[in-house]
Amino acid sequence: MIDLLLALGKHLVVVEISPDTAIVERAREQRFDLLTGDASRDATLDLCNLRAAHGLIAVTNVDTLNLEIALGARARNPTMPIVLRIAEASFAASIARHFEFETTYSAAALAAPAFVGLSHLPGSRGRVAFAGREFAVSEVVVAEDGPPVVPRDAILLAASRQGGFAIAGDFAELGPCDRALIIVPVVQFPEGEDALAAAAESPSA
Repeated sequence: MIDLLLALGKHLVVVEISPDTAIVERAREQRFDLLTGDASRDATLDLCNLRAAHGLIAVTNVDTLNLEIALGARARNPTMPIVLRIAEASFAASIARHFEFETTYSAAALAAPAFVGLSHLPGSRGRVAFAGREFAVSEVVVAEDGPPVVPRDAILLAASRQGGFAIAGDFAELGPCDRALIIVPVVQFPEGEDALAAAAESPSA
């Protein structure tokens, strides 16, 4: 997640209550801000300048703590996009109902499509929907002796190589042994139609 946000060119602030040496070294090498503190405390959130933030992601291992962080962030920036990890499905539904979060997913809800998708698309990692269209998310490994084999209408999102992660948009940029993250429309688009453009022009967008 850190690599993805940095690849998008975002100013990143990571809050850890007790950072280990690995994350400290990463912060030094990759030049993101590492703040030691409890993100559920007002004093810590105030240091993050949330009024100017593009978004917040709360991914501790405690559902109630993630909710507490999210509500504290929302109080400081009501329009800021917020993502929080909620493992328990019923709790996720309750949060959506009582706190007006637009979309919530439990860990089980996220994992289920990946298991189902494996029967239809090798390397499946789940599904995502936008603009009224549904896309399968999949990982493709590029062979050493040829170009990547990808499904028709596949759209390249990112590539991982030699431990690094980068946003990518052209399959020609991929090299041997690279791992590519792609999305594929569940319902194929007509011949010659661009999948992303078709989704964007959908009447339900």
